[in-house]
Amino acid sequence: MKRFYLLTLLICVLFPGISSSQSCIQGVINIYTPVLGFECAGNTVLVQSTSGFQAGDLVLLIQMQGATCELGNTASFGEITQLNNAGNYEINRIAGVQGNQVSLQYQRTRHYDIPGKVQLVRIPEYDYINVCDLTCKPWDGTTGGVLILRASEQVTMLGPIDVSGKGFRGGVV
Repeated sequence: MKRFYLLTLLICVLFPGISSSQSCIQGVINIYTPVLGFECAGNTVLVQSTSGFQAGDLVLLIQMQGATCELGNTASFGEITQLNNAGNYEINRIAGVQGNQVSLQYQRTRHYDIPGKVQLVRIPEYDYINVCDLTCKPWDGTTGGVLILRASEQVTMLGPIDVSGKGFRGGVV
C-alpha cells in the first residue's frame, strides 16, 4: 500500500498535467455583476452584488457600451465619432469584499462611465484544464457577453467554445 502512494505521488510530481487536468469545464464559468460606481480612492468598486466574489479572485473590469455613432442619413452612418471609454478594460485582483464594495489590489488605470454599462467579471484560474463545452452568459444590457479564463500551464480543447450571438447586441435590423 505504501508503494502505491509513493508511485502516485511520484507520477503527480513528474507529470502534473496528468493529475490536475482531469477537470472538464463546461457551461458558464464566469460570475458577473454590474458596477454602480467607484470610490474616490480609485481601487474600490461599488457593485450590485458581491455574491460569488471573494478576496484573491482575479477579475475583469470592463465597459461594454457608451460610444457615440453617426446616426444621420449620410454615407458615414454608423461610424464611431467618440469612444467615450467604451471598450476600456483591465484585469485586477480582489483585495477584499465588504457589503457591496469590492476593494481591488491595484489602482484602476482607466476611466469608466457607469452609464456605459460597466461590469465586474470573475475570472476562474486553472493550472491545467480540459475545455469540454464553454459559453458565456448572454449580454442582457447590463451584464454578460464575456467569456474569460486564465490557465497558467495548459488548456486542452476537448469540445467547443461557443459564444455565438451572446455578446454585445448591435442595432435591431
